Amino acid sequence: MSPPSETCVAPVSAIKLYAERNTGSRYFTRLFRRNFDLRLISGGGPVAIPRWFRAVEPPLRRLAPRRARLLVETFTDRSMAAGYPAHFGWKHAAAEPERLAAHAPADLGVIALVKNPYSWVLSLSRRPYHPAVRPTDIARFVQTPFPLHARDRVEGAPPLPGVLWNIKARSYLTLAERWPATHMIRYEDLLADGPACLGRVADAFDLPRPSTWRPLETSTKDPGLSQSDYRDYYLQERWRADLGQEAIRALTAQLDPDLVQRLGYVLEA
Repeated sequence: MSPPSETCVAPVSAIKLYAERNTGSRYFTRLFRRNFDLRLISGGGPVAIPRWFRAVEPPLRRLAPRRARLLVETFTDRSMAAGYPAHFGWKHAAAEPERLAAHAPADLGVIALVKNPYSWVLSLSRRPYHPAVRPTDIARFVQTPFPLHARDRVEGAPPLPGVLWNIKARSYLTLAERWPATHMIRYEDLLADGPACLGRVADAFDLPRPSTWRPLETSTKDPGLSQSDYRDYYLQERWRADLGQEAIRALTAQLDPDLVQRLGYVLEA
């Protein structure tokens, strides 16, 4: 089963990318920009750092590095909120259809990138991108609520990792229902056949195809790895051995079976 990505739209002036942490957004961004001459908005922009913090940052990073990082995250949240009309939110944020509709032009396209929830949680445990998350074993990680930034746009108490996957995935599917120019991509499909995946993007948004697809075989995070290493690890599901059955069972209890199925994945026993 494939995610609901094959129906789309018409020509677009730009494309906004939504993708949770560790779902291949850097890889997709570089691949897209190597092959298409169209603005891809990942969300961000400059972070407004107060002058007083710049003065104390060097010693603070030496004496209290975690505190310094948390302050930077607070400034990033504020900058992201203020800049929403320009970039439509953090690329890792939950999608907000009503907010997008209030600010985005009608010819904006959206791409939402998802990843197998089991391998994604393992990746999140390795690279949480949050200064409040301390290293721990994977079995404990999956049972621990994951702290979020304000820019995640998720209300309520910090969710368990599998529940966080549900929240973000559900937001993308809801966006696809309300914003017709939305195309969903699974990370595994991108790894399996990048040119075919980009071809579907071109068809969805009526983009001219390059005469020759320009692949990207280097890792965007680890210079010691290539995309063939990622294909082997994820497509052959070698991550299972690193995740372990205890964590798999815990995640299965957290995941929404309907969401897992709609996105073409399998709920593990």
